[in-house]
Amino acid sequence: MSRLYQWQPDARKLIEALLAARLYLYSKVIELAPETGQKLPDVLADVLSQSPQIAFAFSNLDDLPKESIALRRLAVVITQQALEMAELLGDKGLQSNLRNTLAVRLGALGDDQSVHQALERIQQSVESYRNLAEKDPDAFLPDLAMSLNNLGNMLRDVGEREGALTATQEAVAIRRQLAQSRPDAFLPDLASSLNNLGNMLSAVGEREGALTATQEGVAIRRQLAQSRPDAFLPDLAGSLNNLGTMLRDGRREGALRTQEGVAIRRQGPKPSRCLFAKIWLVV
Repeated sequence: MSRLYQWQPDARKLIEALLAARLYLYSKVIELAPETGQKLPDVLADVLSQSPQIAFAFSNLDDLPKESIALRRLAVVITQQALEMAELLGDKGLQSNLRNTLAVRLGALGDDQSVHQALERIQQSVESYRNLAEKDPDAFLPDLAMSLNNLGNMLRDVGEREGALTATQEAVAIRRQLAQSRPDAFLPDLASSLNNLGNMLSAVGEREGALTATQEGVAIRRQLAQSRPDAFLPDLAGSLNNLGTMLRDGRREGALRTQEGVAIRRQGPKPSRCLFAKIWLVV
């Protein structure tokens, strides 16, 4: 199928018909994506857009790898249709989660319309999780914080600094509360939100607040890296780099923090990144 597409560009209609008749080839399209790039996944995205298969999408959502630029348009279509299925099922928690996921995947497409749709979806996710957390905080406060963190990042990316700051501050407050009762589970998330908060405060000129947040994030990540260096040294290096940038007004401490971050990155494992978006939905 991949050779047919590569050597016979006019065979697109044949491939569309083949995929429409045999959706079980979905897994083969995903397998071939590294070889074909976006070509086959985009054909399948068109097939599913023209003839929605929401039950199929819902059942196969988890087969999508988290790190794939080639699959990003197909990921949007699959997630949209899985969300439609979740709405039919009436599962509010799943709907909230899929709206969050869809927002991140829409944002990865990068065009203005998709970014606008991403903001709508993430705001819906926050509102839905807020309602769920009021009824069952133990189950849904972590998810509310996740969506708020993503909302803050998306608002920042479109230049809405004040809204981004408000959302991120709320995410920090929730994650601080969660980390007090379950530090092993939620300290990494708190450190991530503190790092974001430091950057956002710095962007609006609140230097002291930015330093305080970033220094707290560094302290948490240093603590985490002592017990699990493979998992947390890359994050510590990122926070140290941010701190060094904030202190680069000639103070020796800023240079030292930047040097420490560089040293960690040279000796430690490379951080993993989700290629679906500029932000990562699970932090």
